Amino acid sequence: MNLDSILKYQKMDKGLVDIENRIKKSPYKAKEAELQNTKRKATADYRDQEARGQKFLKDFENIKKNFEMTEKKLKEILAKDVSNMTMEELERTQAVKEKVEHNLKILQKMFKDLDDGISSVTSERIKTVSIVNDSNAKIGVCKKKIEEEEQGLVPEKERIEKELKELEKTVEPAIMEKYRKKRQEGTFPVYVELEMGSFCGHCRMEQPKVALARLKEGEVITCEHCKRYIYAPKK
Repeated sequence: MNLDSILKYQKMDKGLVDIENRIKKSPYKAKEAELQNTKRKATADYRDQEARGQKFLKDFENIKKNFEMTEKKLKEILAKDVSNMTMEELERTQAVKEKVEHNLKILQKMFKDLDDGISSVTSERIKTVSIVNDSNAKIGVCKKKIEEEEQGLVPEKERIEKELKELEKTVEPAIMEKYRKKRQEGTFPVYVELEMGSFCGHCRMEQPKVALARLKEGEVITCEHCKRYIYAPKK
């Protein structure tokens, strides 16, 4: 199998791979990914804070109802005419009054705790919204910078693509199709030379003897580890 054309094509294609890697490794790409993670976490935090806030409000309404009922009960007790009560009735009324007053104090404390909780959640939500807005603004800046970087690489990319289109005409269609498929899978280089008589030129995995025998017959084999095409070096 004559691989000269596809190897020449691959050599030129490396220019495109380098451009792709320059874009992927852009510091703005890394910063954008970091900001997206911050935004996702803040958004999840906001949902949690919102749920907690809703629960606080629901609890607040329940305690308010209990407080109003207890307060009404206390007023009813205080409104009773004690002048005609027996000592036993007075003691019982006093015991109920003390219990109701104790319950009111507990409810008042619960009100305060809930109020503190609502204030805390509100403060957290304000900070979270600020984080999301700040992240969005910075993500916008990163995207603009990435776009500027990509635009700056367009002339070089177009030149390489034009040369590749011409080189493609010299490559067998079947070989070109296999090459494209590997490239789409993210594999590069697609073709690698056999090294030291039995090792893949990319991942350094030793190849089976059966496959090596096929190489000697002029065939191309597929590395069992990295799935690249291995060819025998020219003598």
